[in-house]
Amino acid sequence: MQIPLTIAEILRDNMRKAKVGEKESSESVAGQKYCFLFVAELPTRIGKVKAWTTSLPLIVTTHSSHFEKAWAAIACDNAFPAPERKNFNVRDTVHWEQFSELLENLFTKWVGNGRVLEQSHLQSIKNKLKNHIIESNDNSNGKIPFNAIVGEGQRDDSESFWSYFYRAALIVTCPHLKDAWNKKLIDGFISYEEACQKLLSLPIKNRHGTFIVRFSDSKPGSISLVFITGNEVSWVVRRMDPIEFYKAKSLNHSYAYGPLLSQLNSQSEIYGQECFRCVYPNIPKEAAFEIFYNYARQMKKKDEESTKRKTGSPYVKIYTVLGDN
Repeated sequence: MQIPLTIAEILRDNMRKAKVGEKESSESVAGQKYCFLFVAELPTRIGKVKAWTTSLPLIVTTHSSHFEKAWAAIACDNAFPAPERKNFNVRDTVHWEQFSELLENLFTKWVGNGRVLEQSHLQSIKNKLKNHIIESNDNSNGKIPFNAIVGEGQRDDSESFWSYFYRAALIVTCPHLKDAWNKKLIDGFISYEEACQKLLSLPIKNRHGTFIVRFSDSKPGSISLVFITGNEVSWVVRRMDPIEFYKAKSLNHSYAYGPLLSQLNSQSEIYGQECFRCVYPNIPKEAAFEIFYNYARQMKKKDEESTKRKTGSPYVKIYTVLGDN
């Protein structure tokens, strides 16, 4: 039997009202949760009885800058409600096993089909949060304070763990980067120290110019190239300046492709050789990032044709990002 449901009311938590002309911050928007109140009339022997229930909490955003905080609030609210809670309270702490499961599910939802979070990724994430984990008798399942996840009380939102994770997932959705992620050309969730260990563990003949692509810790929403260079006498692991992909212009277009290719074609000032040759462990960069190089060649060809049409001259713009290719 089908019973019609009626949305009788929209309930709201935190009734703060913005002042006229005031721009609401992502913090205030994420703190204003709503839910639908559903009411149905059930037929019984003694007549109709009204029954009601509420929906899961939801947040209304008015700008894309609110998405990050809104996702944090809703994801944690639905996954970790406080026992016998009033309004939309969440638990003060979260067990690592439960939180890691949430991260896996969210990452798959955002990124779609393909490569999922691996155990090495989750371990790296756990290490990133280790200063906040409250150890329990079971060392594998410590508790994490909720404010450590969303960065409450921090001056800069970008310092929070959530900013790091959310923006990293969006990076993977960038055109062409998702393909590189699925092919394991991007390690992503790996610390600089872990990347150093992997590079230094390579056989000496495979070391020079091998690099790892990871998500930047210092600038969430950016990727960082870590490479090893040197000779048989000494080896040094270095990293380049982070390349930001999080900006809307970068996510939707090829804004950051040029800086990425420029770094891939960098030359070592000390050894006079190219810094980047192979993606760890031994995949040539031209094969690994073929899509990016092809894209740059297409743009170069379009610019050449455009220049010829406008000036009638064979003058061609120089594309340093392509190196000698």
